[in-house]
Amino acid sequence: MKSIPSKLATSSLALALMAGASPKASAATYYFGYSSGPNGTSSSGSWGDSNNWYRDPGGWASSTPGASDTAISNNGGPLLVSSTQAANILQVGYGGAASSLDLQNTLTISSGGVAQFGYAGAALGTLTMTTGSPVLTGAAYLEFGTNASTNGLLTMSTGSVSATNMIVGNAGNGTVNMSGGTIDVSVLYLANQAGSSGTFNLSGGTVSVWAMYFNQGNAGHLALSGSGKLVYQGGDLSTVNGWISQGKITGGQAAQVGNNIEISVVPEPASLSLLGLGALPFLLRRHRTLSPS
Repeated sequence: MKSIPSKLATSSLALALMAGASPKASAATYYFGYSSGPNGTSSSGSWGDSNNWYRDPGGWASSTPGASDTAISNNGGPLLVSSTQAANILQVGYGGAASSLDLQNTLTISSGGVAQFGYAGAALGTLTMTTGSPVLTGAAYLEFGTNASTNGLLTMSTGSVSATNMIVGNAGNGTVNMSGGTIDVSVLYLANQAGSSGTFNLSGGTVSVWAMYFNQGNAGHLALSGSGKLVYQGGDLSTVNGWISQGKITGGQAAQVGNNIEISVVPEPASLSLLGLGALPFLLRRHRTLSPS
């Protein structure tokens, strides 16, 4: 079985990355929606349009963020990814106004890099995956609500997400509303640090994890409905059933399927099926026919 890391304090990693201690140092920092400037940058527009980026160092950009760069959206959105893009560090909701990223194609975070939605300030940082063929891949840490008082949101109905660690509410408040697509992560954290909250509303699609932590008790919550399913590849049935009895997981039941624990929606109580109701008149007529006169 794959080795699973224990509970992690990710704030120190995030600070190290911001201080330039990341495994792959950023060549430059690009700001989206920074202010109006000579290139006509605005608070919404395409990632692939250099007019929308301010580069530090370098001033108004003639290029866009790449695999070794930091990309920050700190004032507005949506920042639209309609063609394949890459970054080393991505921060949406760095401060200022609510900021959002509309992912419609592939965005690759370099190995060891981070993607953070709701990094600083109380404004909301949002990732939307509802159109096109969105893919977010490669991040060592994918966070929603990174620091205290921050707010991060994922709205997902299609596409795929893969990361080493996914944190819904690191020190702030994180929410995932997933109605379709796939998420594949090694470790899922819901409410990671004191004062955080993490809510994962899973109404469709499949989430696969090797390990899962509710670090702050009932501040972390997984709510299942519809066709949503979570496949826990590194867990045991008694632990999951404990979470269900404690109210950390609601709307779902757990079952051992091979080497995995699958958590899916509790079926409706057994009742007469539509087929049974439809057959009832026929059975009554047959009973009358066979009865003696």
